Amino acid sequence: MAMPEVVTITDVALRDGLQNHPHTVPTDVKLDLLARLLAAGVTTLEAGSFVHPGLVPQMADADDIFSRLPTAPEASLMALVPNLRGAERALAAGVKSVRIVLSCSEGHSRANTNRSVSEGIAETRAVVEKLREAGDVRLTGALATVFVCPFDGIVPVEQVDRVVGALVDMGLNDISLSDTLGKADPAHVEKVVTAMQDRYPDITFGLHLHNTYGMGLANVLAGLRQGIAQFDAALGGIGGCPFAPGAAGNIATEDVVFMLQSMGIETGIDMVALSLAAADLQRALGTPLDSAVSRALGWAA
Repeated sequence: MAMPEVVTITDVALRDGLQNHPHTVPTDVKLDLLARLLAAGVTTLEAGSFVHPGLVPQMADADDIFSRLPTAPEASLMALVPNLRGAERALAAGVKSVRIVLSCSEGHSRANTNRSVSEGIAETRAVVEKLREAGDVRLTGALATVFVCPFDGIVPVEQVDRVVGALVDMGLNDISLSDTLGKADPAHVEKVVTAMQDRYPDITFGLHLHNTYGMGLANVLAGLRQGIAQFDAALGGIGGCPFAPGAAGNIATEDVVFMLQSMGIETGIDMVALSLAAADLQRALGTPLDSAVSRALGWAA
């Protein structure tokens, strides 16, 4: 399959990047970061998550974040929603783009939401129905632990098919496949992506990759070779899942953009502005960034 000429990068630093950070980042700092990303040409972002604030305190300001979003008609500013209560909060905050998250593996589903996968599917169906009642909310799906689960090990392709099929039956046609642990290798990515594309040729699949074992960019290339044109990444390579032991940071947005532009693949993102945003992020967090570009430019010291 020919590699895409244009790729969409969804930056998830404000959600996945900060949800596991040891300190709560002030709302104003998050909004400044969002503005910097928009100015750099990032047009698709996860701006927050409507999870229980007691479980993920870093996301407790999601209502405030979405009520104060800048006017950006060309951008998709998404909220992650894990359950019906989260959907209600998202609607109350005026969210217009929602990612519905669901675990593929039983172990992670129990740790993340205290539900089995079957119970998660039923809850997701109720969430989809609730959000569709609003009439003007864009819905996409995000599947966690598609490749490896910290509790169950390698996830069988048949299990991935079961959960993807459930989302397709709900009418979702844009689904992100997540390597939550960062343990997938390029052959594993190719196997699962190929199987899902063969089974669901009309569905747009994206990849959400972590870099725990340093295979993130290699897995991006594996996805590109399967025609994947949507990738999640987080500025500075920050992030991790609080309910997945061993999950480290995301692939860094600036690393992905640098690689793609070096390959002649367009992203619409200004590399200089993105790098400056990464430098601002490091100053805001007070910790080094896990990104090759930031190290090369001396900002990850």
